[in-house]
Amino acid sequence: MAKRGIWQNYVEEEQIKPSENEQANDNTERKVNYRKVAVSEVSPNSFRFAAQNFDDAGTIEKMMKDLKEIDSSSQGTTRPKKNEMVAVQFSSQWHRARVEAIKGDTAEIYYIDYGNRESISVSKIAPLPARFQAVGPLAREYVLALVTVPNDDYYSKEAASAFSELAFSNQSFLLNSEYKNGNLDAVTLVTDDEKKRDIGKQLLSDGFALVEPRRESRLKSLVEQYTTAEQEARKGRKNIWQYGDFTGSEL
Repeated sequence: MAKRGIWQNYVEEEQIKPSENEQANDNTERKVNYRKVAVSEVSPNSFRFAAQNFDDAGTIEKMMKDLKEIDSSSQGTTRPKKNEMVAVQFSSQWHRARVEAIKGDTAEIYYIDYGNRESISVSKIAPLPARFQAVGPLAREYVLALVTVPNDDYYSKEAASAFSELAFSNQSFLLNSEYKNGNLDAVTLVTDDEKKRDIGKQLLSDGFALVEPRRESRLKSLVEQYTTAEQEARKGRKNIWQYGDFTGSEL
């Protein structure tokens, strides 16, 4: 169902977060409403990812089949515009994409059904027939809740790689939205099996992540569990903690 990969040529955009006072004054209750998803893409150097609703598997399969009718000779016949929906071949398969930017003869595109990004020549882009534009994007972007990557080039890559390995270890996961992080839903992601393994907590336990402190009362229990996992990884000198503390808050 999901196309696995790492985003190319992507610069992580800054996320606007609520102030500590806004978090502290948020007294809403935590709601758990799991949705079954398949992870389709993982961003480099972060815990940002794209996922498809598992129930959309049939729709995605049909879309990929129907897109085969696009004529390759239509590539490069028109110059695409920013935010335009277009058709692009990826691994010899036509995909729906949105143009995010154009620089000279190069376009930055976002594959709306899988969540990956790519820089390509505008000559490789074809018009997308109107009937394929009627169906909304079949992938959505998220970021893991309550965890952040280390502020270090090497360890941030290691953290993203560890997340990618976990994210593609199962065909499906259960996803729950916890709060907004800029324009993205910050989510918890647990394995869709008897263990219900929490991926964010696992990254902390394995020494690949830092807890993001949040003050919302509804998240208190989760923050405490995550903090315990991080502290155990520190004491065990796992991965990012192998040479001791680097955050200035030695245990």
